[in-house]
Amino acid sequence: MHPRTLNRRLQRSGTTYRQLRDECHRAIACQLLLDTRLPIAEIAARLRYADTPAFTRAFHRWSGFYPGGMAGGAP
Repeated sequence: MHPRTLNRRLQRSGTTYRQLRDECHRAIACQLLLDTRLPIAEIAARLRYADTPAFTRAFHRWSGFYPGGMAGGAP
C-alpha cells in the first residue's frame, strides 16, 4: 500500500500512524516493564529508540509516569 493511501485511510478512521505506533510501543513497553527484569535501556533499544532518554520522554508523554515507576507492578 502506498504511504499516502495509508495516511488517508488512517485519517478517515480518526487516527494517525504516529498514534498507532505510540499505542503499540506503550503496550509493549508496559508488558516488558511489568513482566521482565530488563533494564530500561534494553527496552528502549528493543523499541528502536535512539537512546534511553528519548524512550523515557516518550513513555512519560504516553502515560504521565516515568518507566522506572512501573517496575514491580507500579503505578
